[in-house]
This record gives sequence, C-alpha cells and structure tokens, in this order.
Amino acid sequence: MACRSTFAVGLAVVLSLTRFGFNFLWSPPWTFLDAVLIALFRGIVLVVVALLTVRVATLHRALVQRVRTLEGLLPICSHCKRIRDEHEKCKPLETYISARSEAKFSHSIGPECMKEFHSELFSKSRNT
Repeated sequence: MACRSTFAVGLAVVLSLTRFGFNFLWSPPWTFLDAVLIALFRGIVLVVVALLTVRVATLHRALVQRVRTLEGLLPICSHCKRIRDEHEKCKPLETYISARSEAKFSHSIGPECMKEFHSELFSKSRNT
C-alpha cells in the first residue's frame, strides 16, 4: 500500500505544480501569492482524494478476498459434519469456519432436537 500511496501523492503534487506553472506563465489576473495559495489548496485536495482512493481500493481488495475465503463448495462429511481442508484433514465445522472468518459459534439444542432426543426434559420444562 505504501507504494500506491506514494504514487498517488506524487501524482497529486505534480498535477498541482503543473497547473500552477501554466497559470503563472500565462499572466493570470491574480497575484503570485494568490497563485501559490490556489495551487497549494488544489494540491491538498488532490492528495486527500488520492489517499482516499487508495484506501477504498485496498478495502475493496480485502473484502473481495474475504468473500472468496468462504464461497464455493465445502467438502463436508454427511455423517459427522466435519469439513476436509486443503491438507485433506477433517476439521469440525466450527473450527474450519472460525479459522477463515470472524464468525463465532454458540451451541444449544433446537426445539425439534429437544423433542426427539430429550423428550423427558422437554415435557418437564413445558409442565413447569
């Protein structure tokens, strides 16, 4: 990113100085001080725009990379729900996704599984 920022700032400075040179050489209706201030202001604006453009481009590339990390087909075991990684090792679903994103997992039992696997607890919790 440093190389892109340096190029952007350099381009902004060169554009401002070029504009200053053209305006000053063609005897403008303003004074030398006015020309310097206008060139300085334009240079600052161009530097800010250039740096913001570099920042947006960098963020865009990072977001595209994050999307690519979790898109596509995942080789998942239909029985144990483990995912096979690029090294052919099976990892739990939570571990695989947590390593590749900022997702956090919490575990609980859904109502259907509660009825099916823990019906005695489900009926007690409904009675109380």
